[in-house]
Amino acid sequence: MVDSGNQISNGYVDFYNVYKTMVDNALARPPQADIQAYCWRTANKVGFNIQVKNLSAVTLSSSNSATVHAIVYEDAHVEATNRFARAAVDQGISNLAPNATATFTLETPDLSNVIWDNLHFVVLVDYRPSGSVGAFDTLQAAIALPLDTTPPSVVSSVRADPNPTTAASIRFTVTFSEAVTGVDTADFTLTVTGVTGASITSVSGGPTAYTVNVNTGTGSGTLRLNVVDNDSIIDGSSNSLGGAGAGNGSFTGGETYSVSGMPIFADVPFSYWAVSWIERLYAAGITGGCTTTLPLMYCPENTVTRAQMAVFLVRTFNLP
Repeated sequence: MVDSGNQISNGYVDFYNVYKTMVDNALARPPQADIQAYCWRTANKVGFNIQVKNLSAVTLSSSNSATVHAIVYEDAHVEATNRFARAAVDQGISNLAPNATATFTLETPDLSNVIWDNLHFVVLVDYRPSGSVGAFDTLQAAIALPLDTTPPSVVSSVRADPNPTTAASIRFTVTFSEAVTGVDTADFTLTVTGVTGASITSVSGGPTAYTVNVNTGTGSGTLRLNVVDNDSIIDGSSNSLGGAGAGNGSFTGGETYSVSGMPIFADVPFSYWAVSWIERLYAAGITGGCTTTLPLMYCPENTVTRAQMAVFLVRTFNLP
């Protein structure tokens, strides 16, 4: 609600109709400012972060006593109002042109003997239309909302497809404690055993639950998805995953897939007696097989030449 600040009635009046008309007039008037306000408690003080956009046609400044106010009141039985103002702080507006926006930070003194759950927080902006004297005009008032300071966290990372799997692509569902943005493939890594070439291909969904698609690569083994906190994932109040600082929101406790994929070499099926040793040589970079085109072949029954053995030894011992 906004108000002109000078609606006054004296003497005997029809209370309901006169004051109802005042309230209706105030409600019908377009807002002259847009206020976004948040508050938080620090020890026994209340802090406010207030963003004001000037919607009026007047430049708000010290010359017309433009001011941002923050009021703390408590639900308490005091006289007839059941309200008790506990604190009121303000800050002057130095220069805010029409359609311009400014941010203000206010803090109350220490509050004592209050019931914190009964407190309410209101912010308003006013000025004197006539300059430095006369009645104030309230441009807008708003309730200050509690500032969200709780960082998001990873709740779970679970399989979204049957396990064990022989599929070339699998999915994980990663759920956060609240809606978040900034989630992409760079926020995930894989822990693998026995599998080669597995990769994270895409991320979709949100804002609370995301689907992560993974290429299972080749070979058989296990795959687990990890969340890597690089502070790119934030909630609606810009709290980063796990709080400020990289790494404190990382998650490695997710579910694992058992993968039985296609063999690396077409001529070394999983039933071949030496398949595990051959695929370990490939994973270690010691051999690439006996062909360079797909499908890869290993030629397991071919004789190894002295030259080929030399290559194996150099790669095995990482010789210069």
